Amino acid sequence: MQNEAWGRNLRNLIAQRRMSQRQFAREHGFTERTLNSWCNGRWPGEEEARKVANALNLDYSDLVGDNQPIRLDEGLFSTAVIQLDRMLESLQITLNSERRATLYRLAYERFAQYQNYRDLQRYLNDLINIAPNTPSVPSVPSAPPS
Repeated sequence: MQNEAWGRNLRNLIAQRRMSQRQFAREHGFTERTLNSWCNGRWPGEEEARKVANALNLDYSDLVGDNQPIRLDEGLFSTAVIQLDRMLESLQITLNSERRATLYRLAYERFAQYQNYRDLQRYLNDLINIAPNTPSVPSVPSAPPS
């Protein structure tokens, strides 16, 4: 079964990570031939697609949806990461890598959406206050706080 959006998204996401398909396949336990067929649109089935999404640190729906591939603005991402790291350091908060990655993603999404430095700081403060005490981090709100 072919799935054009799947193949396009997978190719672009691997390339965004500045990896070859060969590198990605080897690092995540897929054969090169299999990964290449997936990048050309062959649908692997939900179980394998979820493994790929997990390897890319993405939600399954972001990878398989018929939307345009996710494009990371490295400047905005860098700003969001630096701000989050500074806040965590100043508050002497240590998070595991999974929680930190989730906070990076949420911070980036918020900053990319509104590109407002003060809003980002308020949002990060809210995330940090929630993150250590809850089992899961909330999704990005649809509008900035007033």
